[in-house]
Amino acid sequence: MSDYIDIVFAKSDDPNPDFRFVEVEDASGHSINAGEWIDRGNGLWALRVQMCAAPFPEAGTTEYGSWILRAKDDADQCFSWLKERFKWCCRFEQNLRELAARPKEPS
Repeated sequence: MSDYIDIVFAKSDDPNPDFRFVEVEDASGHSINAGEWIDRGNGLWALRVQMCAAPFPEAGTTEYGSWILRAKDDADQCFSWLKERFKWCCRFEQNLRELAARPKEPS
């Protein structure tokens, strides 16, 4: 299973550009069936993607405990990544402020 999917569109070069759906791809660039096309009856179509493909395990079971631990690990990794990005943004902002505060050298 890949980390992400890409929903691919082609952009026209018209003065008022439109985007045309091409396909849904996995991280390897392979086309995948990500959902079901739904005719809304008003000229619009929707690609319906199910939010959870697998049912939740029953509470109190070993599978449920494993599922909770995996979810916690995933959340910990995500928050760790966000924390590092936030620190980087703070350092970047600090550097910008320091550069802006420096007197300009005559050219």
